[in-house]
Amino acid sequence: MNMDEKIKNMLKKYVPDKIKFKLSRIYISFYVRILTWYNYGRNYDTNIDSFEIINIDPSNVEEFLLVEARSSFERSDAFTEIAPGSWDKQTISFKEYDLCKSFVNHFQHDEPWSNTEFYHRVKDSINSGNKKWGCSNMKQFEERLSEIDDLYESMQSKGYRRQKYLRKNAESDILVRDIHKYWPPIFHEISVVIGRDGNIILYEGRHRFTIAKILNINNIPVRIRARHEQWQKIREEHNKRNQPANKSLKDHPDLINI
Repeated sequence: MNMDEKIKNMLKKYVPDKIKFKLSRIYISFYVRILTWYNYGRNYDTNIDSFEIINIDPSNVEEFLLVEARSSFERSDAFTEIAPGSWDKQTISFKEYDLCKSFVNHFQHDEPWSNTEFYHRVKDSINSGNKKWGCSNMKQFEERLSEIDDLYESMQSKGYRRQKYLRKNAESDILVRDIHKYWPPIFHEISVVIGRDGNIILYEGRHRFTIAKILNINNIPVRIRARHEQWQKIREEHNKRNQPANKSLKDHPDLINI
């Protein structure tokens, strides 16, 4: 066992989890801020902040970014990137996405999970030996679905609440695992990407986001995972003119705070 492994084992054994989580979050926050500025922020006049939150209306978001498009991004999901390319065209409509359709059928039309398209897709994948949705067997998958039901009830009765609020009040996000506690809570917020024309596309947080749409929650906080290079140019122009060149964008959530 090398020295690094010995130190890790000592920390794991003797340092309380609460302290480990706090120290890890401080380090990660510093690291992400520095690299975000160095790789992106210093090249633009408008602020590029991986810890920025904007508020959006879920009903105005109609697309989810396909997994294949993520290869266009250089860094981990902790960063906010400025990225060129055609990734913003690699999307699927919520109306076509089996997860979204299944959530609507289950929560709005009382259809059992076991009758939904999403359930059968995941079941087939698990039975083929794949680990899906963090589950390697059907019992784990059924438990996850039960957690989704609990999340729906929580959002229905208490509304949408920020991760930092849940942490501060010692409440746990039903979908957050222990490993996630090493990260700043903001990295567990719903995240979006913004395409070349300003179209907001869901990136991560499908379950909470879909439930928010179903419940008609009209204002939720989200974190920006990436902006298209062309959209960033529009932000820069807006910053210089103090108004967007296209008046239809004047109330865009990503331009309000510039």
